[in-house]
Formats: sequence, C-alpha cells, structure tokens
Amino acid sequence: MLGTSDRPAIIPTSHMETAMLESQLYQCPYCGESVEALLDLSAGDQQYIEDCPVCCRPIVFDLHTDGIDWTLDVRGEDD
Repeated sequence: MLGTSDRPAIIPTSHMETAMLESQLYQCPYCGESVEALLDLSAGDQQYIEDCPVCCRPIVFDLHTDGIDWTLDVRGEDD
C-alpha cells in the first residue's frame, strides 16, 4: 500500500546495516526558497554544508538526533 507515514523510511544499504532516512523541508537562508533535504538519522549528530539547489550558495546544516527524534537547523555559511 502506498502512502505517507510519520515513521522514518528504513532503506537497507547492505545486509549488515540500514539507513533511517527522513525528508524535511527547509527555507534557504539566502534566496528564501523552500527546499527538501534528505536526512540520515542513523549517523547521529551531524554538521555539514550543502549548496542550495536554487541559488547555489552554501548552507550549513546542523542535525541533532538520537536516531528517533531529531532537530534540523539551517543557516548561511557566514551566520
């Protein structure tokens, strides 16, 4: 059955591990566009930089998670 769920998607990446992926909309701190990010909750707390797919400027992602609950903060590289 197709549909959406409040649970993270569990996608096998190999026979030994699984990745828990969650999608989240965020607003680019530069151009203001609403964009979707795919978050890997299985990797724990993370900070990384991705370019906005609309304006190509660097966005800092701060993901805090215990594998179940999570928060995502995005900011410009110079903030």
